[in-house]
Amino acid sequence: MLVEVYADLWATMKSGFPWSGLIKKRCKNGDFYWVLANVTPVIENGVATGYMSVRTKPTREQVDLAAQLYKDIKSGNPKNIAIKQGRAVGAGWGRKIVAAI
Repeated sequence: MLVEVYADLWATMKSGFPWSGLIKKRCKNGDFYWVLANVTPVIENGVATGYMSVRTKPTREQVDLAAQLYKDIKSGNPKNIAIKQGRAVGAGWGRKIVAAI
């Protein structure tokens, strides 16, 4: 799993916003699986006191897109992609959404 994805998830949560994106999880036996994670902070008296998460099975297309995107980022990020609130965006000036992961 990309460090950048988890960093974005927690930065988004700490800022009080919900996060949605694909996460690659590892099983105890070493296998892995993908989930579409939807995480939202629980706010009480203006303070985040916890988080709620719903995970669903992503489509094959979503997994293929995320796998390629993560591979590109791990291999030096030639397309200069950043993860912002669970979305892949161009990191440069005038950035645009590249893909919803």
